Amino acid sequence: MKQKQCAGQSIVASQVCSHHSRTLSAGSALITYQSRLVRRPRWGSQFSTHKKYHPMADKNSVPQKATKAYTTPRSFGGFQIPITLQSTTLRNYCEKNNLIFHLHVVENQIPNTFLVLEALVEKAHQYDGIAMCSVSMLPSDREYRRSIVKRILAHGCALHFTFEQTVISSVGQTNELEELISLIEISPYHVIDGSHSLTNLL
Repeated sequence: MKQKQCAGQSIVASQVCSHHSRTLSAGSALITYQSRLVRRPRWGSQFSTHKKYHPMADKNSVPQKATKAYTTPRSFGGFQIPITLQSTTLRNYCEKNNLIFHLHVVENQIPNTFLVLEALVEKAHQYDGIAMCSVSMLPSDREYRRSIVKRILAHGCALHFTFEQTVISSVGQTNELEELISLIEISPYHVIDGSHSLTNLL
């Protein structure tokens, strides 16, 4: 009888120990699971290390202005260049010079009128610069041309001419611009009245 009682007590003790060990194992697993939940940050929580950038997050930061592209369907310098090709050239220029490209505008078809360019002059304060393919796209009348250039520069907006690789950013450079235009006009490759298609020459 004593042996049976001892055996029964041993069985009960082993069952109790087994139950406690399973309880401890389950508790450890629960603690481990909870710790993983705590350690793993959720999106949008204060513990998340992945923060989305917002341009207005830094109140002291000044947003960089863009460079506006100006194109024309009319011939300039004796060549007729498609609008898409002008826009691509200006976009590549901006990327190469670390400038923010702003979608191009297109001048109207009426000869010797610059309604779209005049509109850009009024909005020049919104841009860091105005880019166009050539200085030949500016008005041919010298006084009118100088007026447009000076009004653009007065807004702190620079003028970029990709074909001539020239940037005019101050009023003191207007004389240099006029000299450049004079040299282009007397060049044997410059055509005053012509509409040669650039695509036909390539």
